[in-house]
Amino acid sequence: MNAHYLSEKPSKFALDLINYLKTNNNLLEIGFGNGTDLLFFENQGFNVKGIDLSEEFVIKAKSKGLGVIQSSAESLPYLENTFDIIYSKNVLHFTDLNKSIKEIFRVLKPNGLAYLVLILQTKSKNNKIIFELDVEPYLKNKKVIKKKEFIKIDEEGTNNKHTHKLLFCILEK
Repeated sequence: MNAHYLSEKPSKFALDLINYLKTNNNLLEIGFGNGTDLLFFENQGFNVKGIDLSEEFVIKAKSKGLGVIQSSAESLPYLENTFDIIYSKNVLHFTDLNKSIKEIFRVLKPNGLAYLVLILQTKSKNNKIIFELDVEPYLKNKKVIKKKEFIKIDEEGTNNKHTHKLLFCILEK
């Protein structure tokens, strides 16, 4: 398990997302990890739900009183037009992105926002590309409110340093 999934502080993305939320917004987090961001959103007065594939994370989040279930982004167990905001950080690259994006837009309300952080590329400490994803085909014909690429360096011990190229985007239904 990576250290960034264990943080008890809300992520900088969660802190930024607050600028786009209104009290009582219905928010779904896809891949909530240990539930820190989800709990932060709930404490800010939002109606939150979360899905994660990890049974361990689901149990931990439920122990915090969060409304979460074990499920996949490719088949969201919610009705159409349910959520004002869908938030997902660094997990959608593990899914069939075509199915996940379709599901996200199915459960978003009209004018709802998808606040996504996607890993576009991962390089090893030797600068070798070990993962790469072209997201442009999935964003085609989507209303993009904000889009920005940036680099993040992870250092998990001295022998495992790697670099991620990330895409932060906000899409509107």
